[in-house]
Amino acid sequence: MGILSFMFGCKNEPKKETIEVDGKKINATTSTENNYEYSLADLTKEQTNFIADKTARAKVFIKKYHPAPASVSFDSKLLDEVLLTWANSHSADKESAEEVIDIIGAAFGQGLVNELNCEWKQLTDEYGTDMTVIHKKYMVNSFPFSSVEKVVTEDNPRSLDEIKLILKSQILDAENGGDIQERK
Repeated sequence: MGILSFMFGCKNEPKKETIEVDGKKINATTSTENNYEYSLADLTKEQTNFIADKTARAKVFIKKYHPAPASVSFDSKLLDEVLLTWANSHSADKESAEEVIDIIGAAFGQGLVNELNCEWKQLTDEYGTDMTVIHKKYMVNSFPFSSVEKVVTEDNPRSLDEIKLILKSQILDAENGGDIQERK
């Protein structure tokens, strides 16, 4: 199942559309499912500590690969730039792809939490259980570690900023009465 259908907790026929968010046009594949079966749970202490450790490491990683200001944010545009610089680096002390997925995945997820009224949860559905960042009211979510994995491993991935903007569009649509399921 593709990342965009994961993000929205969807299983039915996807719809291709062009959305405009914050002045940027994005080609997206989205769908909604009013009867989507899932359960949410709080993160375990181990998962919470994992995210805290990786977001702390992300601040160091971002400063290493981007001349960022003294205060480091987890802005999706900045994370895209950092990933590009990391990918093009030939440094002997370059981090492994697995490390980057964990570090930037946690940072990207925390950025979504900070910006879009979301929270970290465990989501369980017919495909398994995974950490997700989900809107506090609506069934609009993303799997940040999977998103970063696709950016790191695919030749033509969607940018993290585009993913954030698609989520923002879905949240705005839900707030304006769109066909987005409210969380259980």
